Amino acid sequence: LKPRPPQVVQGRWAAGIGARGRSGFRRPMTGTTPLIASVRDLAETCDESASAQELRKNFRWFAVQFAICHGVVTTPLVISTSHLDRDAGYVGNALLNVFTVLSAFVIAIPLVDLLGLKRTLLTGMSCYTIYAALFAAAAHIGKKVAWAQMVLFSLGSASGGLAAGVLWTTQGIYYSRTVDLIVRKEHIDRAKLTGDLASTFAALYLGLEVGSKTLWSAMDALGVCPFLTAWLYTLLGIASTFLMGRAMALSAPSAALSADGCTAKAKAAVSLWTDPVVFLLSGLNLTFGFSAAFVNGYINAVFTATEVGDYAVPLFAASTALVATVFARIFGFMS
Repeated sequence: LKPRPPQVVQGRWAAGIGARGRSGFRRPMTGTTPLIASVRDLAETCDESASAQELRKNFRWFAVQFAICHGVVTTPLVISTSHLDRDAGYVGNALLNVFTVLSAFVIAIPLVDLLGLKRTLLTGMSCYTIYAALFAAAAHIGKKVAWAQMVLFSLGSASGGLAAGVLWTTQGIYYSRTVDLIVRKEHIDRAKLTGDLASTFAALYLGLEVGSKTLWSAMDALGVCPFLTAWLYTLLGIASTFLMGRAMALSAPSAALSADGCTAKAKAAVSLWTDPVVFLLSGLNLTFGFSAAFVNGYINAVFTATEVGDYAVPLFAASTALVATVFARIFGFMS
């Protein structure tokens, strides 16, 4: 006889939960049955029941869907100032970065604690697709209605910034949890596994970013209307969000979500400020951040699109991502 699946109370109904946390059936409850397990407990049960092979396969699936969504919805960041009204592109890109910082600092961890890893991922990806959809709408109405483009793309950029802060925080926790589980099941070197999975993830998401930007460049060169390409990318983002629903509902470590855990991490970060290496590295980070914003905004609008053509903007951006893809694998082997 097979053991009965765990049950979680949903009003006056009890839902059987399978190995992956999906509802298998529902039946009316009789009497008052106590809550057997919380949603987080059920997620931890799913974690422990999965084999190392299933976890590796799940991580690849997770990485591919994340990469598709990231690739198709970050292309507007590169081409906004060349395909939309220039001021709308500048303001939208600025709002995206501001909301990314706010989301990462204030929203991400409480949202993971409230919804769990998988639902937070889906929420972030949904906000990303809203960003892509509002960019497509802004491109559709044309530059002649500059104020409407400003409103649409500003709202979309705020949504994209919220998504970015949530997604990258959640991605890190999901990745770390996967490493923990595989190490526990296979008893292998943690550092090597961390490097292997990191290089796999980087190669997938950078590779698909190259593909998305190259495809946009090709469609521009063929004379396809930008708003049609934008709506196609929005549909791809929606599809990847739905497909992410097949990923395992891994549990987040309680230490990463507790108030004590957040406080301890903040204190640890502050303690690093006395290390001169941090200040040396911060210069590189500041330079990269300024350069990326300057190229994506001013250079693309004033020089690249004007002197070469709109198609060259995503193409040149793809070349940067291509170099990063190659070296992600090289550094992965070196680690």
